[in-house]
Amino acid sequence: MEKAYQYWKSFQDRFMAPITALVFLGPIILACIEVVRRYLFGVSWDWQQDVVTYFILSATYLFFPITQRQDMHLHVSLFINLLSRKVHPIAGHAMNLLAQMVSTLYLGYFTIYGLKMTHNTYATGRLVLSQSMVFWPFFLILTVGMGFMLISFLFQIYREIQAMRGKEVLVEEAASAHSTD
Repeated sequence: MEKAYQYWKSFQDRFMAPITALVFLGPIILACIEVVRRYLFGVSWDWQQDVVTYFILSATYLFFPITQRQDMHLHVSLFINLLSRKVHPIAGHAMNLLAQMVSTLYLGYFTIYGLKMTHNTYATGRLVLSQSMVFWPFFLILTVGMGFMLISFLFQIYREIQAMRGKEVLVEEAASAHSTD
């Protein structure tokens, strides 16, 4: 499992993170150009707002699994922390494991349904509001991002089960530097 996790981590850090950065940087540059065009020259591209919106959302969807893997994704840990401190550390692990399993089920459903929605929007040729580009790539990116987040959750479930057994596995080097607990 450690080797699979290292491959997953490497894939995210060496491939997904740079792609996500480029997908995020492009619309930011386009938005800056559009501000200059609109306010200095009084002209605007009709399609620009859709491109900026959907590409920034796409970058966000692609980055979710990376933040989840690093345990930096938004989560409410007050109840889990209270259980760990007031009841027993295993109770906190058990609650965390339950939350991760529910999230995994949701993401599994989301991924399967997302593939159906992607196919539907592709088959119907649905366009974004400006009518300048097709909609299905954004559904696909959202679905892929949630599918990748599902993989990150599966690794975290394994990590949590091992923590309940008193073993520390799948350690993120930088995770402790970003922790807010």
